[in-house]
Amino acid sequence: MDYGAGDVCQALSWMFHKSAFPYKNWNENIPRDVFLMRNLYQDFCHVNLDVCGPQEKTFLVDHPGDIINKYTLQVGDECIISPLSLFYTDLLKITGPKMTKIQNRQLSDAEDPFDAEFLRETGRKRETADPGNNESQQLEGLNESQPTANPDEDIVVDTLEGVSGEVALAPGQVLSLDAAILQSIDSCPNEELKRKMYSSILIIGGGVKVHGLNLWLQNKLALQIPYIYKTEQLEIVTSPKDIDPASTVWKGAAVMSCLESASELWINQNEWNRYGLKILRERAPFIW
Repeated sequence: MDYGAGDVCQALSWMFHKSAFPYKNWNENIPRDVFLMRNLYQDFCHVNLDVCGPQEKTFLVDHPGDIINKYTLQVGDECIISPLSLFYTDLLKITGPKMTKIQNRQLSDAEDPFDAEFLRETGRKRETADPGNNESQQLEGLNESQPTANPDEDIVVDTLEGVSGEVALAPGQVLSLDAAILQSIDSCPNEELKRKMYSSILIIGGGVKVHGLNLWLQNKLALQIPYIYKTEQLEIVTSPKDIDPASTVWKGAAVMSCLESASELWINQNEWNRYGLKILRERAPFIW
């Protein structure tokens, strides 16, 4: 998705300046002022319908080599409207046109029998046997001792032929946060995996550091999840292991970069353009 916390903070800034923002020298091109608006977003904004009406807030502007200035402003609905722009994306248009990017399928390679298309649409059939059934165990032993007549029978197709699984969006259409989650989980190959995905959802980034945002998202998803995929628990995690959501993704990258084999995992642009998805067979650190 082509938007994030920066766009939400810009929307908040736009609304603040429409209601006589006291810090007149604020400039979106100065990093310290950008950090100031981000802190105001995290300190003042919320998603709590029980908190309404104007409230008086104060903040400090401390620039190097200058005196500390204290400002007071009256805030109202802008503190709840700006974080809700993650769910009602029309408000984000004030920061410019947005788009939703969907990864296109890689074309089949006739010279590679195990190309990306093969890996995507096929998988190994997992046969399960009842350990308490002696006959099943005997038949399983016979099957293991005899060669398979047709090895292609071990391959099953996960997706129907002619169904690409891609979602076409109208020009200028931007998915909201809840719609993007639903679309992503709906792309999972089986019902059991979809139930697991719906039971625990991890949201990271500085934009989620708003009081009540996780409960709002949980209620939005609970109303849209298909009945067959509903679970007893729907958990929205925003700070795993008490880590700052804004640095969670960087924490994982920092740990991964310390591995001795990290230098072997890099995929440069030329390699990706040449080999596409199938290069992950050689470089991906996890089995997929």
